[in-house]
Amino acid sequence: MAGSRRSTIARAHRLASRCVSIAIGMLVPGFLGYWLDGRLGSGPVLLLLGFAFGFTYGLWQLINLAKQREPSQPNNEQDAE
Repeated sequence: MAGSRRSTIARAHRLASRCVSIAIGMLVPGFLGYWLDGRLGSGPVLLLLGFAFGFTYGLWQLINLAKQREPSQPNNEQDAE
């Protein structure tokens, strides 16, 4: 029982840490673009590029995370029988 609980907690921690790193990866390029726009006086160009890059990166990471999670999901059709 303790071993299965620990593995569940470990999996939850791993997933939470992955989600936080994805969120940071989505936001940091935009804020970096905002800072560079302020330093270079280039308007919101780098801000928009940064958030576009961050969004693309985050979406790619979420798709990869979903692909990794698919095999471990239980088949609900078999459970219903």
